[in-house]
Amino acid sequence: MKYGIYIYEGNMDSPEFRERLILDAACAYCMSHEIDCSGMELVRTEKGKPYIYGTGRDVYCNVSHSENMWICIVGEAECGIDLQVVKDCKYEQISRRYFTQDEQNYIRKYGISGFFRLWVRREAFGKYTGDGFYGEKPAFVDAEGRLIDSVWDGFLKDLPIADDIICTYCTGGEDDDIEICL
Repeated sequence: MKYGIYIYEGNMDSPEFRERLILDAACAYCMSHEIDCSGMELVRTEKGKPYIYGTGRDVYCNVSHSENMWICIVGEAECGIDLQVVKDCKYEQISRRYFTQDEQNYIRKYGISGFFRLWVRREAFGKYTGDGFYGEKPAFVDAEGRLIDSVWDGFLKDLPIADDIICTYCTGGEDDDIEICL
């Protein structure tokens, strides 16, 4: 399966502007894959997951933003993405509340960057399934303390952006083709 990942850096305070960014990314994807986007609309599920309607084909998208960085993944199958700028937070306290014991051990070993690596994986997977961060989730670290890249029917892949920005996307295929568009 082919996906496009679209990145924008800048001011995006307006919800209308963020919605426009999603539509622009989806239209760019559609045009590069010979999909008619003239009647395209952005709609959301009951839980708020966005998807594209009105193209004559299934087009899925997912979006994340942190500070002034925005990212969107678009493709013809379910997908999820999360991006976080690494910044000080009470990550030990948060990890005790939301993560398994193996995941907490991973965070103790790798500190704040380990916390954010796990956080974006949980978010990307929850967006992929449509259940969000709080839905039922498998463990993302094995008993030996290694990150797990394949959970249930999702495949998680890290996307290097910058030293202080951690990003992971989740798709249904291990060998999906990803095109990065700025």
